[in-house]
Amino acid sequence: MYIKFDFNDLPINYSGKDYLDNYKNYFEKFKKKYPKATIDDFLENELSRYLKYLNNVEELYEKKELINPKASRDYFFDPKPEDFTREIIDKISKNEEERTNIYLGLKETFTTINDLRKTQSTESSFLDLSESDIASKIIYLYELGILEFLQKEYKNYSVNALASIISGITGEKQTSIQSYLNPLLNKNDIDDPKSPYRKSGKVESIRSKIVTRGFSK
Repeated sequence: MYIKFDFNDLPINYSGKDYLDNYKNYFEKFKKKYPKATIDDFLENELSRYLKYLNNVEELYEKKELINPKASRDYFFDPKPEDFTREIIDKISKNEEERTNIYLGLKETFTTINDLRKTQSTESSFLDLSESDIASKIIYLYELGILEFLQKEYKNYSVNALASIISGITGEKQTSIQSYLNPLLNKNDIDDPKSPYRKSGKVESIRSKIVTRGFSK
């Protein structure tokens, strides 16, 4: 069953060492909000949290032009971490060297959390995922590149036929699967009510599950 952990009330660490020194205290804060949560739940939430920061900074990094610092905080950061102060936002927006340093620091911390999760919960990294709902199953197939592979390998396929095949694999109804595939493959429209990508929290959670199981590029 999908449980959304969306806990962002923690500082941002820009080095793996700093994170290792503090993560046990962070876990205690996490437990206060989610008493039944495990260390695995916590580290998975942390991977999703840092992945958002990395994506946000990378998006700023890839922009060639300077951007308005006021707009940057509101537009690029969701959630909007308090540790991303105006000074840091300005640096990310206007200074390539600072932007690179911040990005590399976040990346180092992300790697540390990923390694920590593998060390702390080797067995739980292979927890059964069979209770995933239908939208999650479609996201798994898409994120792993399976849907893209099938599209390229079998150019004469139809979405209806693909839904039929996937129904045989997942045990879900063909009509339900097709309703999720249509906006994803035909229009690539994440705003469509049936798009499995409408719930960003679910997408980030699945991406972190994929990464922590060794399926990272």
